[in-house]
This record gives sequence, structure tokens and C-alpha cells, in this order.
Amino acid sequence: MFETSGDILNLVIAICVLAFTVFLVWTIYYFLSSLKRVHKIVAEIEKGVKSAIDGVETIKDKIQKSSSYVYLAGEAAKTIIDLIKKDKKDKDFDFEEKSERKDKKRK
Repeated sequence: MFETSGDILNLVIAICVLAFTVFLVWTIYYFLSSLKRVHKIVAEIEKGVKSAIDGVETIKDKIQKSSSYVYLAGEAAKTIIDLIKKDKKDKDFDFEEKSERKDKKRK
């Protein structure tokens, strides 16, 4: 079967190349498998970040809308307070006039 030591050397080299090839293919397979898992994880993280950004934007919009409502409510409250002050001033003035009239009638 083997006539010279060169034949044995060629057989050993062939076996080593075959073993190296199998090891290399196995390494590439696991590398690509890991890369695929990393890609899935990154995709899930992107979904989570996108949903978080959407949530923050929704909250931001609601705050902006509610701030305009708060402004309107503040203006309405200011107007109501001014009306109450004016009404109170008018009543105080009326009360002073009535008390002056009573004083004049008593004299």
C-alpha cells in the first residue's frame, strides 16, 4: 500500500488538511450561529428602544397639550378672580353707601 515514506507523508498531510477543514467549517458555523443570535438580540433591542421613544413622544405631546389647557385654565381662573374682586369691591362700596344713609337718617 505505501511504497515510500513520501506516501505516508502525503497521507498524514491529507488527514491534517481534512481535520483542519472540519475544524474551520465547525468554527465558521458557530461564529455565524452566534452572529445570527446577536442580530436577533439587536433587533429586539431596536424594537424596545423604538417603543420607548414612541412612549416618550406620546407623553411629550400630552404634556404640550395639557400645558395649553393649564394656560387656559389659569387665564380663566384669573378672570374669575378679577370678577370676584370687582364684585366684592362693588358690594363693599354698596355697604358703605348704605351705612352712610343709615347714619344720615339717624341724625
